[in-house]
Amino acid sequence: MQFELRQSYLLPTGAAPEDQAAQTDAWFAGIAYGALLHDIGKIAVDLLVERQDGRVWHPWQGSLDQPYRFRYLKGRDYHLHGAAGGLLYTQILDRPILDWLSGFPSLWASLLYVLAGQYERAGVFGELVMQADRVSTAQNIGGNPNKALQAPIHSLQHHLISGLRHLVQHELKLNQPGAAGWLTQDALWLVSKTVTDKLRAYLLSQSIEGIPTSNIAVFDELQSHGLVESTPEGKAI
Repeated sequence: MQFELRQSYLLPTGAAPEDQAAQTDAWFAGIAYGALLHDIGKIAVDLLVERQDGRVWHPWQGSLDQPYRFRYLKGRDYHLHGAAGGLLYTQILDRPILDWLSGFPSLWASLLYVLAGQYERAGVFGELVMQADRVSTAQNIGGNPNKALQAPIHSLQHHLISGLRHLVQHELKLNQPGAAGWLTQDALWLVSKTVTDKLRAYLLSQSIEGIPTSNIAVFDELQSHGLVESTPEGKAI
């Protein structure tokens, strides 16, 4: 999907056709790296990872050398992972790759902005990474990736997708008695009222405007975009 998104643009925008042709590989690689690494800071600030011997592991310490366990930190700053990305991406993109990408100033600046979480400064590059992330999220939660791609970047649908992903990854209990959801090989089943309660509360806590005032309206919005499907009983999504 990222390749399809990239093909829709001639980059860098405003450059001469011959320069765009010469930089095609670099921009394709840069956008791919941005899409893959833009959330990498989460393992540095959102997780507590403990080795089998009880010692805490941090990603800048290198590869894990023994079995481990992890849990999400309570009360974490959901926006901090963007700032933490700089701690880690140089461990994945080695020196020759960084040397090559830095030879394209416009691309290089856009990549650094995205990896720092400053998408608004990354222009078309940032938009492409955000679109790829939305499509990936829609696929992961069983939504319609084509509809996710068509929605404006800061649309209500985008906020609903992001909120659902946050809940599933960090807050909802799954696959246990009394859980709000069950993950199977084919689908993710969620208790509708519990999830919409939490989804509205989370979005409001993020100061996002335009959130429907009732759970029924939220549920209708989710259904209209193909993000959820109700059971015949209407008790789960």
